Amino acid sequence: SITKDHWLQCIVYHYLETNGDVSINQAKSFFSTAKALAKWIDARYGTNHAPTVRSIIQEVEEEIYDAIRLLDLYVPYAARKYHDWLQEIGRVAIENALEDRQVSGLFQITAVSAATMRCQHAESGKQYTISITPFVRSYAKAGMIIRGNIAETTSNGRWRLIHVSRVFPKEAGQYI
Repeated sequence: SITKDHWLQCIVYHYLETNGDVSINQAKSFFSTAKALAKWIDARYGTNHAPTVRSIIQEVEEEIYDAIRLLDLYVPYAARKYHDWLQEIGRVAIENALEDRQVSGLFQITAVSAATMRCQHAESGKQYTISITPFVRSYAKAGMIIRGNIAETTSNGRWRLIHVSRVFPKEAGQYI
């Protein structure tokens, strides 16, 4: 049977993982569809999923929108929708060119300040200080998870994001 955890996993992880060209409008449509589906399942099978789905969406909706907005700052919607293959070629070229001066994988944001964010690399556990813009600061939240690449900058020991393929709200951490 479907549990609250299944719905949460679908909404905060699978939806963002499988939709590289996600947008705010698309997410709003997905939320409406998920609510309608749960309501239909309840009517058809006598279950009680609709309140659970509504509650989950209410809790995570803004965080998902911020994850999408953060992704948009690094890879605009049109590039993800129409030129995703080009992004992959660019990522591989960057990895090869920078070799040991870059790190790839999952990075969980642990803190956000005016000009930096601290991220923990999921694989190594190492913390990195990443330079950010005010736009990034407005959407980056502690707990968010970024899949991408960072590169060492030449000054002050900071790093910078050079490729971002996905951004997840903190609730997705248990499913990645």
